[in-house]
Amino acid sequence: MSRWRNYKALAGLILAVGIRMTAEDKPSLTMPSEVTLTNGRVLRGVQVIRWERDRVILKYIGGADPIMFSLIKIPDRVTLESIRKGALEKIESSKAEALEKIANEKKLADQKAQLAAEEMALEEKREAMAKRGEPMKGQTKDQARWVFGTLLRTNDYDSGRQIQAVYKHSIGDTYYVYFTDGRVTSWQRIDRR
Repeated sequence: MSRWRNYKALAGLILAVGIRMTAEDKPSLTMPSEVTLTNGRVLRGVQVIRWERDRVILKYIGGADPIMFSLIKIPDRVTLESIRKGALEKIESSKAEALEKIANEKKLADQKAQLAAEEMALEEKREAMAKRGEPMKGQTKDQARWVFGTLLRTNDYDSGRQIQAVYKHSIGDTYYVYFTDGRVTSWQRIDRR
């Protein structure tokens, strides 16, 4: 009981004088090894199992019980409530970080799905244009054959990553078609002379 009177006197002094406590002045918030209840019972070897709004579930030598904060003597109650407040703040902070991470992952997944849908629509457009005989950047080698005609020869550059192909169209035009990674990057019609 004298410990509580000391804290109470110190708090009164701080309020009266207006002194702010520094980190070194504050009592440490470590879990007490013993908790005294208002009925005089002392729980030894105390560990917290779970914090609740108005009680704490304590494991101690001889058992584990939910104990209402109002049944814990004041000095131990103040300490336990302070520890609970810090633990709950840490949990809330962790929850906020987890929710932010989930939101970022969902946003990334949505962006990937959007890009995949756009790429699929673009590939369908390339295919349709190739079938109509119209060239478009990004068409494959098979689609280029539909557009430019018969492949006459190829020249590989950069270990096969870049290719220059010469095509002969059925109407007589000859084209240089340039590919990077198997996709058309540009083309050039060669004048007939």
